[in-house]
Amino acid sequence: MSAPLWAQRLVERVIIAEDLDDPPTLIWRRSKRNKQSSGRTYIVKRPGRIVITAGTLRRDQRLVLLHELAHHVTLELHTPTFWAKAWELYRRYQVPIRYALQREGTYRKGAAIAYQRSRV
Repeated sequence: MSAPLWAQRLVERVIIAEDLDDPPTLIWRRSKRNKQSSGRTYIVKRPGRIVITAGTLRRDQRLVLLHELAHHVTLELHTPTFWAKAWELYRRYQVPIRYALQREGTYRKGAAIAYQRSRV
């Protein structure tokens, strides 16, 4: 299944804003059972690929896609640099911050610490 048009356009906007040459290949799956989405970024070399298993909540789909794009942009795992970029993308592309804090809390304290640093 191809990614919805809004997701394809979001990837394009991020790639242009981050001044990257090649967008990742975006693989989109649907989950009929889960509200929350999940994602994975595969980068051996650019352009790489992002796989999203989309839950039923659109804001969650956007958050997960931006989370994976932060990996793509930074070429890093859950490092401070990655989290700084993730929070920047959440703000720029209008993911509700309270929701992002709640959802990203699964990453121990790394996400919350980066969020606090990004507010300064």
